Amino acid sequence: MTNTKHTLIFVSFLITVSLIGKPVYVDGTYDLDGDNLSELLILYDEEGKSEIRFVEIQENGIHSPVWSYIVDMAIPGVISDIKMADLNHDDIPEIILILRTEIRLKQTQTPWLMIFTWEEQSFSVSPLIVYEEDLSFGPIRSSNFAILNDNNNVKLAVAFSTPMRTGSILDIEMNNDEVQLKNIQLIESPVISNGYGKVFMEVPD
Repeated sequence: MTNTKHTLIFVSFLITVSLIGKPVYVDGTYDLDGDNLSELLILYDEEGKSEIRFVEIQENGIHSPVWSYIVDMAIPGVISDIKMADLNHDDIPEIILILRTEIRLKQTQTPWLMIFTWEEQSFSVSPLIVYEEDLSFGPIRSSNFAILNDNNNVKLAVAFSTPMRTGSILDIEMNNDEVQLKNIQLIESPVISNGYGKVFMEVPD
């Protein structure tokens, strides 16, 4: 990914329809366990409750659960976007998700980004978490993100809605089960600086 392509990234509004009780995102196919059966990553959203499922498609077409994760009440938000990318350069992708925060717990750190790593036959039970404080932006509400590959380093292009209404490009590195955000750059435009509604980041093909 070249710097020229980075300049083509733009922020736009997108009206989305909530698919209650149905998949809102499907990614695949994969074969992470090497058994020649395809696998899918699926995000469900039902009445504000987010659930991720990683399923294996059996020869008879049945989707067998391999792993799942539900955002519980201890986390103040719902999943706004999810993707897979290889962060630790082991040729196996991690699950990356961002949270849209609706309730702020002022006394505690607020998570906004989570990463689940592959552990031989399934993904990790507990995620690696990045908090709002790690960005030093103040209160944020993330809308979506895109994956950028730049010389084998994974970058995220993230859109933030009200109150920030801006975008950001940042390097994300994972070493020894630790996540670091580096080279954080803001993308701002007067077109979206005022108003309300979601702001989205898109990368042209």
